[in-house]
Amino acid sequence: MDIQEVTTKRMVGYAEKRDIPDPPPVGKDPTDVDTCAIVKNLVGRRRVMFLCGLILGALLMVWEDPSSYCAAKRMLWTRSALLVSDPICATYQDASILPRRLSSGINSLKTTIATTMPEGLKLNFSEVQRRVEKMNELVDFMPSIAFTSDEVKRGQDDGIGYELASEGSKAKHPVFMVPGIITTGLELWKGEDCARKYFRQRVWGTFSSIEMFLLNPRCWLKHMSLDPTTGLDPENITIRAALGFEAADYVIGGYWVWAKLIENLAAVGYTPLSMEMMGYDWRLSFRNLEIRDKFYSQLKTAIELKTTINQEKSIIVAHSMGGNVMFYFLQWAEAQEKGWCDKYVEAFVPIGVPFLGMPSALTRVLTGVIREFTELGTMITSLMDMHMSHKDRRQMMRSWGSVFSLLPRGGDKVWNHNDHFLMDEEIISEENIASLDDHKANDKRDTKELAMLAMFDDTQGMGTEAMMDALGGRAVSDSAVRIYWKENTHGFGNISGKYEPNWTNVLQAPLPTRDMKVYCLYGYGRQTERAYHYAKTQREDGEKADEDPGESGVCATDRDGEDQTCKMPTDDAKTIAASEEDIGGKLEDNTYMIDMKVQHSKRPNYVVRNGVRYVDGDGSVPLLSMGYMCIKGWRPGGKLNPGGSPIFTREYRDNPTPTITDPLGRSGPESADHVDIMGNHGLLRDLVLIAVGRGSEVSERIGSKIRQISDGIDI
Repeated sequence: MDIQEVTTKRMVGYAEKRDIPDPPPVGKDPTDVDTCAIVKNLVGRRRVMFLCGLILGALLMVWEDPSSYCAAKRMLWTRSALLVSDPICATYQDASILPRRLSSGINSLKTTIATTMPEGLKLNFSEVQRRVEKMNELVDFMPSIAFTSDEVKRGQDDGIGYELASEGSKAKHPVFMVPGIITTGLELWKGEDCARKYFRQRVWGTFSSIEMFLLNPRCWLKHMSLDPTTGLDPENITIRAALGFEAADYVIGGYWVWAKLIENLAAVGYTPLSMEMMGYDWRLSFRNLEIRDKFYSQLKTAIELKTTINQEKSIIVAHSMGGNVMFYFLQWAEAQEKGWCDKYVEAFVPIGVPFLGMPSALTRVLTGVIREFTELGTMITSLMDMHMSHKDRRQMMRSWGSVFSLLPRGGDKVWNHNDHFLMDEEIISEENIASLDDHKANDKRDTKELAMLAMFDDTQGMGTEAMMDALGGRAVSDSAVRIYWKENTHGFGNISGKYEPNWTNVLQAPLPTRDMKVYCLYGYGRQTERAYHYAKTQREDGEKADEDPGESGVCATDRDGEDQTCKMPTDDAKTIAASEEDIGGKLEDNTYMIDMKVQHSKRPNYVVRNGVRYVDGDGSVPLLSMGYMCIKGWRPGGKLNPGGSPIFTREYRDNPTPTITDPLGRSGPESADHVDIMGNHGLLRDLVLIAVGRGSEVSERIGSKIRQISDGIDI
């Protein structure tokens, strides 16, 4: 036996004792190792945890590296915000942000591998290290796609405010900003054992909330849900809205919402004495906002104080559902003190507000699909799908009273009119329209089909009222549906501001003002969800589909881990119309799922893609819901605006211009997207003009077909 064989045997014995991979065979190049065999060996010997720890350590070193840390913050935050929160990173002079970030990360990873990996494993990563070197070479030649400090100064979004300031404009009316659903951060003040380490940290709105959701989704779900029998806090859990501008200026890192407006107002002289962010717990029903948090009392007092300090009436700027909340507040305040609104409020400025609700909200409450989360990016949507079933999401959504205030209002009289489906030809992509002549010839197609909110493959379709009845039928077995159904009205007529449930419904409570101006600002030109085509999922063995088969129609995996193939029933399987309650139950248990095979592409008023029918809007709220009240419902002197408050409508046509310099992929300064419109330069200018007392320059501008749509509705 020669020395090499003895050495090999000793190494084998050492490997068995130390639980490391066996050495390479005699005569084989030690660097030429079967990677697959090593990985299999590692898994078999339970070394996966070591590798996971190694990767985590590498990531921690990447983000603890000062230059990498500053680079990341400069990509996610505006320079103005960094000057306040982290001036060292904000003033770091280096034009090559992204390449520096990648290079620093790669170097940190190499250092971690070199210093922490056992000698017995290093030889297996020679190929990895070679590829790291190649990637580093690419990074060195990578052009800078980030702004230099001078470019940031020339291109920052607060330039609108500085421009108006140079014209002599300065702060005048106090401004109160009211966020929409999900954009206010929520903080934990009391929780169960699984969440106590997050005390006074956000369980919604920051990376700590994502951490909690990833590490313990059941715990996060329990804390984010409200008590389904009261609509208030569950026992031993207290979550409250974050306070101050930080409550909604950014959501999850650098995803700006109100930050750009705050910057521009500051540029004309606004300070915390003259503007305020009114964050609130967006899960609560409008009624419970006052019962639990005294939100309306706080807002009323704040407006009175700032009006006194600044000697000018205030302006309320509300985005999305925040506008619905503020309509309720105006009713509440007027009930507390007659004439209060005209005395203290100069203007109400709703931005993209779903005054008439959203059909998509009804589908979400019935099925558990949460479209709002997707507005903040695909990452959140993917996390939700992996960690939470449709049933869990549905129950959480139903515990949120606010969602019931977003259900469609006006019933079939409002939502089932054919003209509602008219879309500007320019916003219908070529893939949806065969030819202009073709779709014009089909404009007169059966209006009954167009009126449906839901079409089913085995029964007749259902309109808005029928689908609402399907949800209302759940009140028998669902306490949350029962209590929130009583707090809201969804019809029209019987106009009265004295009946509190009417305060949630703009069609049943009149504007309580005479002098207060209303500036309706919203975007259009983006395809927006309106109706759905459903198909009944069925397994090949004929049994009912498993829970959560997914929108593709593929059933969940069985206990053996094998996929169960789902198929749609044939025409022979079609049945007569089912009752609304029966349909509601089948939507609940996902017997019916959106039929992604349905596509229509030849008519402008019947655009269907992957089973979802689209109309004009801002990508989240249909045009009808944002514009009808401003164009027709609140006409001065009418039943819903008896005091004659001036109404101004200004639309913003979508013109997305995303740039590579935006790491978050936002739609640019001319976007009309539901959230991105908060950074629309035209909108920002108009908002500042209203605030500084130049509202007369914000003239009416209508580019959509909202007038034609509104004229077709007679209520």
